[in-house]
Amino acid sequence: MRYVSSAVLLVFFAAGCSSNSVQSPARSTGVVTSPTLIGDVPGEGVVIRRNWTRVPTPLLIVGLDGQVLGRISPAFDIDPESQLLPGEVILRGHGRRFMLDPKTDRFVAFRRVSGTSGGSVRLSRDCREETHRGQRRYLVCGMTLRRTQAHPATIDVLARGRIRKIVGSPSNAYRRRFSDGLWQSVALSPDGKTLLALWSADCEEPTSFFVDVATGRMRAVTGERDWRKAPESIPLGWSHSGQAVVNLLSGGCGDGTKPAGIYLIEPKTLQRRLVHWADGWAVMWHR
Repeated sequence: MRYVSSAVLLVFFAAGCSSNSVQSPARSTGVVTSPTLIGDVPGEGVVIRRNWTRVPTPLLIVGLDGQVLGRISPAFDIDPESQLLPGEVILRGHGRRFMLDPKTDRFVAFRRVSGTSGGSVRLSRDCREETHRGQRRYLVCGMTLRRTQAHPATIDVLARGRIRKIVGSPSNAYRRRFSDGLWQSVALSPDGKTLLALWSADCEEPTSFFVDVATGRMRAVTGERDWRKAPESIPLGWSHSGQAVVNLLSGGCGDGTKPAGIYLIEPKTLQRRLVHWADGWAVMWHR
């Protein structure tokens, strides 16, 4: 079993709902030759790279209301650094990189923005900070190995100089002898009550969970009681309205979703709505 960063993990995965159709685009959706030609974008949305065909397809710029805001030439791709900078979108092509400027909400030539460089904060050999709220720092720690039970996989919170475990590995995480897994990422909900977490299991199968910060209760975002039967899913972040934005995949090593795509999921009811169909890599921006 090998482990990779979230960026590489998402590149690797090519991966019913209450909403059925995607809204019609509200603007021209012709393919543009540079991200800078897209124009203004709303405060949150996703960039989708589709993998359903061997023919290169344009990147889709999509708002969380389902509107296609633009299409960018297949000569451009999502830069893996986008996964290291939550909420940011970086594209690359023709030897250049472009980013969404938080001040103008337009794509501009890439530049470092204060507070976004460096990715996660490394705290120790086994823990790193994924997100924070005020003085509370949320950590992913360790990698549980069935063989040795060393370095247990946990999600912790660091506050006032003390570390408290929120949750360990999912129950029944080890389906075979010497099976293993780890927490790849966590993102805190706008109300600070729920974590959206990514568990990577055998064959690097991704499963997204809601984790209650106070109690440690966890549920697969798709609602299966046995999370091992949940379709592969990758969390992208939280909407301003407090819904999880999740990429439900068509399946690789594990089960898939039909239709595969970007969904908004309510953490309390688990009701979900399709934003846009997809079967590939996606990243989210939010301001």
